[in-house]
Amino acid sequence: MKALQDLTDRQRQVLDYIVDFWRANDNIPNTREIRDFLEAASQTAALSHLNALIRKGYLERKETEKSRSRFKFTPEFKATLPEYQIRVAFDLALGRSEVVWVKYRFNEDDQIEIVETNITPEQKAV
Repeated sequence: MKALQDLTDRQRQVLDYIVDFWRANDNIPNTREIRDFLEAASQTAALSHLNALIRKGYLERKETEKSRSRFKFTPEFKATLPEYQIRVAFDLALGRSEVVWVKYRFNEDDQIEIVETNITPEQKAV
C-alpha cells in the first residue's frame, strides 16, 4: 500500500472539493469543473492539482476513459473516508412524525453501501 503524502493547503482544498462533489454527485468532477472551482483561466491548473494528488497517493487514473471523469480515489485514500449517517424526519399518513436513519459508506466501486439502518422492510417497499 502506498502511503498518503502531505498536501499543500491548496491541494487539500481541491481534494476537499473533489470529495464533496463526489458525495453529492456520485462521481468525481471533470477537469472543467475543477478549473471552475479554482477560478483558473485554463484546465492546466486543474490537471496540475490532479497530477499532484496522483503523485501523493489520493487519486489514480481509471483504466477506461469512457466514464465522465478519468480519475478515481485510491483504495488507500478511500479507506480514510468516514461513514456517514443521514437522519430524516417525515410525517406518516397517520399524522405522526418518525425519524429514520441510514448509515452508509462508499465501497470500492464508488457505490453507496448501506452499513446500518432503522428502516423496516415495509418502509423500504414504499
